[in-house]
Amino acid sequence: MNIRPKHKRIAKAILSVMLGLAFIGILWIVLSALFSAAPPINYVTSCSMYPEYTRGDVLFVLPLSPSVKIFDYNKSLTQALPWVISYAGNAVSLNESISTYCNNSIEQMCKEFYSNPFDFSEANGPVSYEYANCTQKNANAQKAQPCVYSARIENTKFATAEKPQVVAYSGKISQSLPAIQIIHRVFFGIKDASGNVFYFTKGDANTLFDSQSAGFFLLNGAAAANASAVRGVVAAKIPFAGDFLRNYQKIADCEGSQLTIG
Repeated sequence: MNIRPKHKRIAKAILSVMLGLAFIGILWIVLSALFSAAPPINYVTSCSMYPEYTRGDVLFVLPLSPSVKIFDYNKSLTQALPWVISYAGNAVSLNESISTYCNNSIEQMCKEFYSNPFDFSEANGPVSYEYANCTQKNANAQKAQPCVYSARIENTKFATAEKPQVVAYSGKISQSLPAIQIIHRVFFGIKDASGNVFYFTKGDANTLFDSQSAGFFLLNGAAAANASAVRGVVAAKIPFAGDFLRNYQKIADCEGSQLTIG
């Protein structure tokens, strides 16, 4: 058996890293010339876009608006609106998404939600969401849990299995914490009565749209992916180059994260 000497493998790995960094430099120069400014660079630091984007990837974000359909809404999206939960002929009004609500409740409705999420849908303002049963896995385990498989506004349905553009936007997971850069897919936008445009986004490995999550209450006043927070569209990535440019802390149960519907 012909086994390549260890030092040759190491040299090849070093060469690959150097070529990747050189490509970053060249791409930076080209994009800077095209846009008359240094294009922003992002480092993927979380699990939310596995497997397409992994921790340590370097992303180039072009300062462009996402190419998605924008719907008009004649009310404000920043006021507190009830979440209307529909299941088995029932309609329940909550102050939050049922997925968030049931994280802290063991009532019968939540038991039914976890056992048969296909029966459930919810609406908040002009957008409704439909649930399915999904398998969420990481490097250590996998489990079945409810997830959203589509969002609907007016007569248009957006399936989470689609692969629309990826954007970088600034958002908060808590009002007490500083804003962070988030890399998620954008499915559509809504322009409200005040003229504000909000983009509805989701991570590939996340079970919910950001607008449904407790930390991203798009329709309840928290920071979200509004037009002023969007930095641009992800145009290219250099896999794992960020591992050599930044010192990452290991994220528990992160690597290998993936969400499968059904």
